[in-house]
This record gives sequence, structure tokens and C-alpha cells, in this order.
Amino acid sequence: MTSRAGHGAGRVESTQINVERAVRNRLYGERSELTVAPLARRAVPARQSAELLGGRYRLLSLIGAGGMTNVYCARDELLRRRVAVKILAEPLASDPRCLRQFRREAELWAGLVHPLIVAVFDAGAVPRPFIVMELVPGMNAGALARGPRPPPCDRAIAIVAQVAEAIAFAHEHNVIHGDVSPGNVLIRRSDGAAKLTDFGLACRSGEKAPNFGGDVAGTYGYIAPEVLRGETVTSLSDLYSLGALAYRLLAGPPEPHLRRLADARPGLPAGVAEAVDRALEHDSHARQSSVAEFVAQLRPADRPAARLPRREA
Repeated sequence: MTSRAGHGAGRVESTQINVERAVRNRLYGERSELTVAPLARRAVPARQSAELLGGRYRLLSLIGAGGMTNVYCARDELLRRRVAVKILAEPLASDPRCLRQFRREAELWAGLVHPLIVAVFDAGAVPRPFIVMELVPGMNAGALARGPRPPPCDRAIAIVAQVAEAIAFAHEHNVIHGDVSPGNVLIRRSDGAAKLTDFGLACRSGEKAPNFGGDVAGTYGYIAPEVLRGETVTSLSDLYSLGALAYRLLAGPPEPHLRRLADARPGLPAGVAEAVDRALEHDSHARQSSVAEFVAQLRPADRPAARLPRREA
């Protein structure tokens, strides 16, 4: 559900129906971090591992799977390093809509060079469409959120602040991520940095979100109401999703923002619950004006800022 008590009971039921329809559609039915357990690495079949994607990338193990794509750990035989390779599922490679969106993902994502965004190294179509990315050892924020208790408040806010910086950078380049959710935030093991990944639903501000067969695609509980209504997507749509991510990390499982955050987790620092609840308003004009404003409200002035990796020149 993408609303809370007191934010329009009539809209709650309608939104829930639309979200559940999106969750169950044939392409993105496995995107929900609420219903899919972490994927254990599996060896790649000999036939696939024998292939060299683009003449240089050898698949080693499956590390992520969705309704539309699979992600593998692979070895770059030219540079002798390990990378992540995202491959469009074989049945969809001949679908013009899926192929067009996959190519657009690579184009939009590759233009976003930032230390808190997973880097894109290469893309190709031989023997099937693929995107080569930075391999980030660690876990995703979904695994953190599924723990027996929420992470410490400061830790959760630090993660959200880093994701916000990545989103703000994308917005500066007129790119809307479209699927900000725990499963698309990688927590690097070496230093705990949060890195935004998976631009499979990315588009430009003012466009309508990508859809397949008329269904809205995305992750249950993180899709902005205006996206579900079929309206154009803006930076405030990503802000809603970021607010849902903050709620999930701060309140813990199992319910995604069914009630106000202060009720779900009493004792939060002043202003934190109010900032998150405002980001989750159904009316986009009632939200903060940007992710930067949201983070400024989320992190009190007397609280130390999240330590972010240095941005390279």
C-alpha cells in the first residue's frame, strides 16, 4: 500500500489495487523486495559460461534475477577484472518495447558518473543485449531492512542521505530513476557506502513512466501515486520513493508506510518523522520541493552529516 491512515481513505484502496496489479504483472512481478528472498549465487550453465559477451565478458555466477533481466558476476577477459553484467531475458530480447527501454537505460545510466551511482562500463547486443557495470561487493538495503530490527537511526539517515545525493545528481542531468527502492541500493562491504543502481525504469522529467502491456512497472510500496495514475513523472516522483525507502529503513518490517512514521517508531529525533511523512504525501505539491530539501529536514542541524565518498574531479 502506498498511503497511510489519515491521508485519504478512499485513495488508499484504489492505490493498493493499482500497486498490486503492478506487482503481479508478467515483467516486473519479481521486483518487490518484500516478496523475493535474497538470491543465492548460482553457477552459470556451461553453455552460457562458454559465451563471451561482446567478445570479452565471461559469465561466472548469477547474482540477481528479475522479471525482465538477470545480473551476473562476470570476468572481463581484456582487463582481467570482475564486473557485473545485466542481461535482458531471452524471451524479451525480441520485444521492441523491452529492447528500446533496455537500450535507453544504458544510455541514460552511462551519462551519470558519480561515486554514489554504480558505474556503467560498456553495453552491447552480441550474442544478446547486455550492460556491463561496476561490481559492488556487499548487500542491498533490502537485506538490511529485513533484519529483526531497524538499523540505528543515524545509520538509516546516512544511507538515505547518500541515495539522495545520487538522485539529486541524476535530477541535475534530467534523469528520473523511477525505481528507488531497497533492492536498488547497494551497501558496499568495504566502507558502508550506499550506491544507487538499476536504471531500468529511468526516463526524462515530464515523460510518462515506462510501462509494458499497459501495466505500471516498479516495486511494491515505492511507486509514487501520480505514476500509478499514469501522469507524467517528475523529480518529486523519485522523492516519494526516497521517502518510502527512508520509512522502510527507519520503521522496519513488515508494513510499508501504513501509518505515520512517529506511530510506527516512536522516539525518533524531532523533525525526522515529519520529513518522511511529508515526502510520502499523495499530492506531489505537498511534498518537499526537492530531495535536497527533504534531506535537510531529515537530518537535524546538530546531527553530523553522513560521511560520503569524495567525488572525483
